[in-house]
Amino acid sequence: MLSAGRPREVLDGYEYRPHDAWPPGFWTRPRLDATGIVVLSELPRARDTLLLRLLGRGRGLRDAIADLKALSEDAPEREIALAPLVALRFEVTQDPTPDEEAREILMATQDLYEQWETRTLARGRTEGLLAPLEGAYRKRFGAMPGPLHQALAEKVTVDNIVDWIELVQSAASPEDISRRLRNGKTAG
Repeated sequence: MLSAGRPREVLDGYEYRPHDAWPPGFWTRPRLDATGIVVLSELPRARDTLLLRLLGRGRGLRDAIADLKALSEDAPEREIALAPLVALRFEVTQDPTPDEEAREILMATQDLYEQWETRTLARGRTEGLLAPLEGAYRKRFGAMPGPLHQALAEKVTVDNIVDWIELVQSAASPEDISRRLRNGKTAG
């Protein structure tokens, strides 16, 4: 079970004790019981607890958001956490009378939201550009392999999409297209 704060009555009433083999914040029962409690506000401020701390509230959540922002943009935690944080932002913005904590969440996640939005729009543009290219490839050679899709996603732009489609339509084989990509050449 996850708890944003320490549920003292539950911990005392059910005789929970700190788990010896885990960091602070993990509680277990002394009897043969598989139920444990993770008190999110007691977790150490460390990268390996970050995703759990993002489920918290108050200072713990603010610290977790700050820690997430401090990670590189390609950190796996960002990839995992951005969509739920964006969903939380949407929920908070639907509240007609947000409390102080809700307003703080909006402020703390603004730049993360902007990064997510920029990345999502860029991904959408790339996928939109690749759709006709994939169609031309599929018509000639069958399904486009994933690695080729990835390589083309890095090369195709609005300015050169027609050239890439023409290359796919005129290439003798998929290997010709791959060779062109390996040689660092773009279409046109």
